[in-house]
Amino acid sequence: MRLWQKLLLAQIPLLILFGWVYRTQELRIERGAGLVDDLRTQEAVMLDGSLNITQGEWHRDDQSRLPSPLVNTVMPTPSAIPTHSRPDPVMYMARLSYYNPDLGAPMNCHPANWNEQTNQCDTTLFDGRIREHWTHWLNTGIACPIEFKLGTKIIIHAKEYPNVYTCVDRGSAITALPDGSLRIDLLQREPIWIKDGDVIRDYWSPSGSYLVAIEVVD
Repeated sequence: MRLWQKLLLAQIPLLILFGWVYRTQELRIERGAGLVDDLRTQEAVMLDGSLNITQGEWHRDDQSRLPSPLVNTVMPTPSAIPTHSRPDPVMYMARLSYYNPDLGAPMNCHPANWNEQTNQCDTTLFDGRIREHWTHWLNTGIACPIEFKLGTKIIIHAKEYPNVYTCVDRGSAITALPDGSLRIDLLQREPIWIKDGDVIRDYWSPSGSYLVAIEVVD
């Protein structure tokens, strides 16, 4: 074999090696181009799609793609909390009694208002606004001292008397007493009774009277 043939045969492995390296680089370039196209396609879909589409990690840190942050440095003015202070209640101690106009004159019905023909009391009572027959105020009306104007409303601090009572009548014995208590006469048919109530017996109530707290509400 001639010398040049020997040299040619020696170069064949090198040519094969160079050809394999070249093809490998060519494949890498093709794959890289395909990846770039895929990324561009993904970007186009995400930019054209809904804002609810989650952005990929590949451009999450790209601040140019994010809207400018909105920072509100104005603090809201706190609203004042309204306060509704309830005035102190106006309280008195009262000696309770009752009157029933059906029992007649002179203790329970004024003699001028007693009708002998019907044997009934025709008394009308006035709360400062309206005048009604006494039965209209039954169980809600009271005779009170002149210190209370007609129409004054009170509540009695006893569970047996849950109503709101209105001052609609006067009486010669219905007064404020020197010890600071008041006489209150309830318009009702039954005698006064308060379970386990305090009973006072003294010069002004020799037969005894229930002593209770009352509160002026209007």
